Amino acid sequence: MVHHIFKNMVPHTNRKNIEFDLLKRYTTLQSIRHLADGGFDSRYSRPSIDFIIMFQDSKYLFKDWFITKDLLDIDNKESEICSQSNNIQNIKLRKPIPSYKQMIKTDTALFYSDLALAYQNFRYNASLVNKSYNFYEYTSYIQNNGYSEVKCHLHKNNVVAIHTNDYSEGYAMIKAIFKHKSSNGSYYLFIYVDWFEDISRKHIKVNCPIFVLRQDTSRCKIFPLTIMDGVRKTHFVHDCNTGCQDNNHDLEHNQYLNNIFFFKAI
Repeated sequence: MVHHIFKNMVPHTNRKNIEFDLLKRYTTLQSIRHLADGGFDSRYSRPSIDFIIMFQDSKYLFKDWFITKDLLDIDNKESEICSQSNNIQNIKLRKPIPSYKQMIKTDTALFYSDLALAYQNFRYNASLVNKSYNFYEYTSYIQNNGYSEVKCHLHKNNVVAIHTNDYSEGYAMIKAIFKHKSSNGSYYLFIYVDWFEDISRKHIKVNCPIFVLRQDTSRCKIFPLTIMDGVRKTHFVHDCNTGCQDNNHDLEHNQYLNNIFFFKAI
């Protein structure tokens, strides 16, 4: 295995001092492994205090990292995902979420009803025979807007502005990205959202509108990827209180600020 790794590294070395170059790479890999293990090494009876201190300083660097065989953790069945629109192609799903970490309740009548409405949204009347769903952290796809192709990305917890025929434009947070196998055997991609409610208040210091993230069922929560034609991403930040520390927000406090000062440079 070590020989195979080094053999693949050789074409990327300077080819003048291969032994030195490979030694640097090996030392770097071992250091990262040691940090990821918290400074513990089974070859020694006690951990290295220097590595333990370094691990505390670098824990945010390694947060949410994952190792895969390929450069991207792409679902092996991505080719089976059918586009719901001629304007959306090359759909890819990344970073599957294990079922035990999935908080969305999929066995309710409301979930089935919203999913059936989502199918009808792109004129497909499906009988929801299959009750199996696969959830992912994010997805990417190519969107053709008539004169150019744009690569788009959607992540779980992104905030988007959605405009549908049934409702006026509103803000929603993507709580889940999942695929479902329809009755014709094809896989389709959907998003599950929680809606924001404008409470007609502004923050006393930054003068940004305050919204409350609701989990009620008064509006449809599942949409097909075709809804992305009418979606634009927007920037919301959590209205933190004393219960928020670092990047760990107190989600019981469900107020968010619409960052009206945010803009994307062109």
